[in-house]
Amino acid sequence: MFERAIWLLTQIFYYIAAAAAALMMLHVSIDVASKLFLSQPIIGTLETVSLFYMVAVVFLPLAAVQRDRAQVFVELFTHNLSPRARAAVDIFAFLLSLAFLAILFWKNLEVAVEKTADRELSTNIEFQVEVWPGRWLPVIGFGFAMLWSLMQVVQSVFHAATGRPTASESAAGAPADF
Repeated sequence: MFERAIWLLTQIFYYIAAAAAALMMLHVSIDVASKLFLSQPIIGTLETVSLFYMVAVVFLPLAAVQRDRAQVFVELFTHNLSPRARAAVDIFAFLLSLAFLAILFWKNLEVAVEKTADRELSTNIEFQVEVWPGRWLPVIGFGFAMLWSLMQVVQSVFHAATGRPTASESAAGAPADF
């Protein structure tokens, strides 16, 4: 049940990031056309693109990348290891990832809480916009990637102990009960 909920939220974040990428392209294209044909840019395009769209595109898919084990893997030294030895190497790698993601999550959480309390603004010559909501996107991305890394540590320990993959490892894509 827990894995299913995390899987579903990860997919939602992935699609939100895809939508943000599409909106960013549309927004910038309209801004360029407006500058070219109307000599009037869309006010706030730079802030919207850099503080919201790009942040969503970069951080929201992190959980899907972790879930799908889509990072770059270099198997130069591990490809000849037994399945259990590879599982032990995976455990070490996932623990390292988990520690790194936990640090990034915690530091971004501190910043997001501080900037939310301050109601952080981006001040342009013509307007002010609250940018603190964008500070929560890295927290979401790192938090869910951290959850996937934790689940992968547990799966790898099971695999190392039994020599068998877990049900969710053997299922392609969605958790076994989908």
